[in-house]
Amino acid sequence: MQRCRTVGLAAGLLLAAGVLAPRAAGQPARSRSEFMRTKLEAASRILEGLAVEDDELILRGARSLTVLSRAAAWEVPTLPNATDYLTSTTEFPRLSDDLTRDARNRTIDGATLDDFRLTLCCVNCHKDVRSVAR
Repeated sequence: MQRCRTVGLAAGLLLAAGVLAPRAAGQPARSRSEFMRTKLEAASRILEGLAVEDDELILRGARSLTVLSRAAAWEVPTLPNATDYLTSTTEFPRLSDDLTRDARNRTIDGATLDDFRLTLCCVNCHKDVRSVAR
């Protein structure tokens, strides 16, 4: 069990390094758009896992979201409504931790509710960011 956690943590760190690190020497880090696309891909894996009741797929997607949500790619100082944004970005890791827990415990109903709450958090955050941009 401990070995699985160690492997999972290592995989998560490697994922974060691959997502956030420069692509090659001299090239810039990924853009916010690419970063958000990576989060969307993880969310798609979670939805697929829920649909086919694949706890491992849900768990991998949830762990990816947790790693990504804690990454330094959030550019809070550039957002005029940073307070609302910080609320969402504080809630997101907690929700992804809940999803990880329920996937690990093979609680499909709990994981489904966690995914819904994560999706709602994303939608609300994006609405906040877009409302300032208008």
